[in-house]
Amino acid sequence: MVTKQRNNALIIHLARKKENMSRILLVSTSYPVAGEGEAAAGTFVRDFALALVEQGHQVEVIAPAQYVGRTQVAESLIENYFHAPRLPLSLLSPKKISDWPVILRTLRNGSNAVENACSNRRPDHIFALWTLPCGAWAKHSGKRHKIPYSTWALG
Repeated sequence: MVTKQRNNALIIHLARKKENMSRILLVSTSYPVAGEGEAAAGTFVRDFALALVEQGHQVEVIAPAQYVGRTQVAESLIENYFHAPRLPLSLLSPKKISDWPVILRTLRNGSNAVENACSNRRPDHIFALWTLPCGAWAKHSGKRHKIPYSTWALG
């Protein structure tokens, strides 16, 4: 309940910053890739990103895909995909040794994508959906670049 109250407070805070448009880096391991359809996991994350844009913010989404690419979806929404060798990530298991190389590559690529966005585009806030690994990436890059971050613990 406390986490939900904090997240609602963050959304209200961001909504109040309309006059001073903020740049938000939204980090998620579950975001629909073009062509997945409405049933794709993470559709609500895109809806959340669009709601932030409607409030007047610039949003860059960092998410996994089987390709690397950066797409300007709307005037204030950029989707930045890092390479994940296998999707969906939820099917990877640390109990399976054969999944370890894929997990490690995905973790490294996601961390690098967040780090690059922070160093090159200096967002005003990093908002991570899911504590691991997104929250860890946000914490690392946020502290390194002195950018405030929040983690939404879903699940």
